[in-house]
Amino acid sequence: EQARGGVGLVTMGVPGVGFPRGGNQLRQIAISDDKYIPGLKRVADTVHEYGAKIAAQIHHGGLVSTIDMLEGRPLWCPSIPPVEEGDFMDGFLPEEAAQALVPKGGVQLKVMDKDDIAELVQMFANAARRAREAGIDGLELHAGHGYLVQSFLSPVTNTRTDEYGGSAENRARLMVEILRAVREAAGPGLALWVKLDGAERGRLSIAFPPDYKASGRFYVYYVDKGGSIQIDEYHRASPTRAAPKSRRTVITIPHPDNANHNGGQMQFAGEDLYFGT
Repeated sequence: EQARGGVGLVTMGVPGVGFPRGGNQLRQIAISDDKYIPGLKRVADTVHEYGAKIAAQIHHGGLVSTIDMLEGRPLWCPSIPPVEEGDFMDGFLPEEAAQALVPKGGVQLKVMDKDDIAELVQMFANAARRAREAGIDGLELHAGHGYLVQSFLSPVTNTRTDEYGGSAENRARLMVEILRAVREAAGPGLALWVKLDGAERGRLSIAFPPDYKASGRFYVYYVDKGGSIQIDEYHRASPTRAAPKSRRTVITIPHPDNANHNGGQMQFAGEDLYFGT
């Protein structure tokens, strides 16, 4: 319908690279087996008949894999995530909430080891090869919305101490490995891009400018509940007022003055923030 209406690019949302593993919808599009290639090709051919291009948004749900929850499989994750309270269900009517997909037992977690990571990378590579064989024109790696790749990118859900955790470069390592494998499997003829979150609402990020050691300046940015990005400048020698201990949340972050990246803390409560060494 979109192609017939004149849309230039049609993107299939979240074809699962491991479906049903990693799936977050009961009737999700799958690209996890060669048996799906003929159906994907029919869709691609139909889109092409109207002069449009088609892309597949390749995906693994990770911590929000509803199908894994329902079917009793452990959720893949980079590390055990913090328990957070949310208001997601507040937007549903009672009758809608009653029909929500809710697991019958407890949710299991599986912190991914190196073999799991290699298997995941291969899943994405296989999906790219199937997309090419189906005549799909482009691939979008879904690395947002709390899905598996994004959970590696986030310093909140990724607290690993190996080469896949810690620094931004390490947290992005999985995504880069997937992109390289996808490019090799897809060949040069397919467009390839990444979907990323612009910010994590309610979560702090800390940025140290290149002149930090000389100037002592650093920046804290976060997205408030209204969706606005807030950026504050601080100086290590001039802390702001401290909040009462009962209201503080302490977040340990890599300190650029510490070679072991174990020093330094941000203490945050509302807009009360100070830097401690």
